[in-house]
Amino acid sequence: MSIGSNSSSHLSTPELRRIKQSIAGIMLLLTLLIGFRLWCLEGLLFPVSIAGASMANTLVGPHFRVTCQDCGHAFRCDATSTPGTLEVECPNCGYAHNKLRPADFQAGEQVLVDHWVYLLGRPQRGDIVAFTHPDDDAPRVVKRIVGLPGEQIAIRRGDIIVDGKSATKNLAQLRAQAILVHDSAQTPQKSEDLPKRWEARADNSYWTEREGSYFYRAHTPGGNKSSEQGIVPQTDYDWLSFRYFRRSDAPEPHSIVSPILDFDEFNQAVNRSLNPASDLLLTCRASIARYGCLVFAAVDGDDRLEVHLCHDERKLKVFQNGKLLAVELLPHRNHDEPIDIQFALCDQRVLFGMDGRQVLAQPYERINSEAPPTDPQLQIGAAGARIRISHAKVYRDIYYLEPQSTPRPWHAEQRIPPNHYLVLGDNPPVSTDSRQWPHAEVPSTAIRGRVIRPWW
Repeated sequence: MSIGSNSSSHLSTPELRRIKQSIAGIMLLLTLLIGFRLWCLEGLLFPVSIAGASMANTLVGPHFRVTCQDCGHAFRCDATSTPGTLEVECPNCGYAHNKLRPADFQAGEQVLVDHWVYLLGRPQRGDIVAFTHPDDDAPRVVKRIVGLPGEQIAIRRGDIIVDGKSATKNLAQLRAQAILVHDSAQTPQKSEDLPKRWEARADNSYWTEREGSYFYRAHTPGGNKSSEQGIVPQTDYDWLSFRYFRRSDAPEPHSIVSPILDFDEFNQAVNRSLNPASDLLLTCRASIARYGCLVFAAVDGDDRLEVHLCHDERKLKVFQNGKLLAVELLPHRNHDEPIDIQFALCDQRVLFGMDGRQVLAQPYERINSEAPPTDPQLQIGAAGARIRISHAKVYRDIYYLEPQSTPRPWHAEQRIPPNHYLVLGDNPPVSTDSRQWPHAEVPSTAIRGRVIRPWW
């Protein structure tokens, strides 16, 4: 009994009551903070949907979700402006007779507008924001911030130029807004006479293709393919080249090989001239045996950029026109262990990533800034022991246009005033934004919040 009564007396002490009150206060504070945080996410209770096409393909309004009848690639087309034939072209294989069906109609994507984030900080370049603007009829506008206070913004060769230099993105930012050009895993089934997108140009090439994957057999000095001798010199790399083409039905079905163009599957009803795109991203999965050496190459006008990946040296080497630009040490990797690789030329930088982590961002100067891309624009080279490449996908960056949707250079009339921002849509051919508005800049007071996709 004495033990029980002592325990009861301890439970009623002032110290215990204060602890309970503190815990209750903390729980109440956390509840209020969580409630306020959720209240700052507009779109949780009453859905907020994208209504237009200016941010496609990042965020899309009413659209058709189409599955290509030739290669099986799924893509989206604007439902507010459709071709008269109601047939659309697949961006992956070029098949142009995919029907737009009412059953494929989808409403605009739902988004959240986060009011909280700008209570604690300022908008950054690349943020997608919701705001009001006096020169736009919509009650709320969604665009991407490309210019910050005090900057002079221009567009040149499809790139955003800030104070005379290209605005740069990292691999994650590029991947978030990149537009698919080709997926090697989705090959045409109806059109068997099409040329191969990835092709070994050498007559005695060691590259072979099987079910969308590409295999390189050991190519060592003396012709002994099982020998573990040194790596073949750079001049003996066996190249696998990417070839871009458009399909045409006139006067008869045929393919037109060209540089990679800024074709956008969402704007199928827009008639405009297409422009060569040099900011490209290649993603793939690579397995490299011991003594294998893998090279990724891309061209920008007259410049050829190469990234050499050799396991045994544990180095990543960057070359421009044969001249060494940079060397990066690589983390240890087991031979034949698959590596998810990202290789890009974007904003006058060579970007390289492994397994989702960016390991290289090397700037370079163009020899001839006005030279068009040459063919081939992308290559994969191999030497030494066996190599396998799978899941190869080619993307391009957004190609920005001047207000009349031509590739001519454009620049803002003035530097951006304090507490103002310059905004553009991710769909330049149809977006109305700071390029056309009389009041080009958006004041910070008009910005409602950052637009994000719901986690569900």
